Amino acid sequence: MSQLLKLNFENFGPIKRAEIEVRPLTVFIGLNNTGKTYVAYFVWGLQIGFMSQHSYSLLENSFSELIKQKEVELDLNELVKKGFLEKVLEERIDFLKNNFFLILNTDINKLSPFPVKAFVGNQIKDKLKEISCEKKINIEKLEDVEVWKKKGEERLFLKVKKRVDGRIFKKGSKNIQNALNIIWEFLERLLFTNCLFKRAFVIPAERTALTVAYKDIYQVRAKATFTGKFEPEKFSKYPLPVSDFLDFMYSLLETPSTESFKEVVFYLEKKIINGQIELIQQKNIPFPSIFYTFPKGKIEIHTASSGVKALSALLLYLERAKPGELLIIDEPEINLHPQAQLRLMEALTMAVNKGLYVIITTHTPYLIDHLNNLMKGYLAHKRAKGKFDKVLKEDLKLPLESLISPEMVSAYSFHTDGTVRDIFDRKEAFIDWETFGEVSTEVDVISSKLDKLLDNLGENEAEEIQR
Repeated sequence: MSQLLKLNFENFGPIKRAEIEVRPLTVFIGLNNTGKTYVAYFVWGLQIGFMSQHSYSLLENSFSELIKQKEVELDLNELVKKGFLEKVLEERIDFLKNNFFLILNTDINKLSPFPVKAFVGNQIKDKLKEISCEKKINIEKLEDVEVWKKKGEERLFLKVKKRVDGRIFKKGSKNIQNALNIIWEFLERLLFTNCLFKRAFVIPAERTALTVAYKDIYQVRAKATFTGKFEPEKFSKYPLPVSDFLDFMYSLLETPSTESFKEVVFYLEKKIINGQIELIQQKNIPFPSIFYTFPKGKIEIHTASSGVKALSALLLYLERAKPGELLIIDEPEINLHPQAQLRLMEALTMAVNKGLYVIITTHTPYLIDHLNNLMKGYLAHKRAKGKFDKVLKEDLKLPLESLISPEMVSAYSFHTDGTVRDIFDRKEAFIDWETFGEVSTEVDVISSKLDKLLDNLGENEAEEIQR
């Protein structure tokens, strides 16, 4: 089972009740204003470690030993079994429940108190063994706590290395509480980023406009700030995930490229945009200009097709992404032809298979239908032990790298009555997108009735109506 996280919501905005399993690929569908983006932004907010007064009951004995003996070893598996990660999530959720309006970046808190519970998935033990670290935690410049763990082991070692006149860990020291806070928060970051997700990044529905105008937005705000004329109420506000997206655009040149998802980037370039997204630093401009290069030349991004503009942010992100990160894409199908949507879903499942976690909110049946195909292809590939691979690749044109295990997928439908339904049939390995089917049925019914009306008219009357 590949469950990463389970969240239970009650009375969260338009949502009355929801039980959502976040898996490596999680899909939200449903009508507008039913809470899909709220849930996605809430998951994004979980990465933020807020300062709080921690409860040390889970680490009380270990901290006492560290203070007394100057060294201690922690069994991370036992720590997680005792609920350390749930405690971390509980603290972060408590903040988000009371301050979700800050994530939305609004002064108006219209949300009533809403209960949220979180549970970590069952793959944690394997992830714990993958952790390796060697670090010094500085405590008030007086003492260091050396921390180390080898890959494959379950124990983490902490040792106080006394520096100049170190007094932090002396009995009765007033700074012990602060030192324990620092150590707790180190463990919190270490386990959260390695067992859940390293960071979360949102590619918002506004991405096309922001990709084109991000430099203008910065320069206008910077000029107003520099001249002392910055009046926040006169400028547009963005939810924090959207502001984070803008910060990403501002730091494109400072963020190093990675090789983790280069095959996925190449696939999108070849199968959809037939070109590449290129950054060019120009004189006297603090941020790079974005260009679309293709076999016949090069053009600035604002003159490229709407589909290229819509995908450019995803390509720029994937070039810099690392396994273990969580990517949230609001309506990935924006400005894409249905055929391109199929290729996009293949690219996303490739990225998931390479270690990226993905949440998408969508209004198109093409992505869901093709995701069903990719899960069926996976089952055919596994059950036949590769016997059908030639058919899959050559006849069905399905890249084997895009085939995805149903265990890695979850899907939910959000409804106007406040319910959120699990629409993934695990027995059949199939996502039932009834919300799109209802629209298709409505269109068919209207078309059928109009046909009957026209059939009942005389030929002359029908011609008169057409005129």
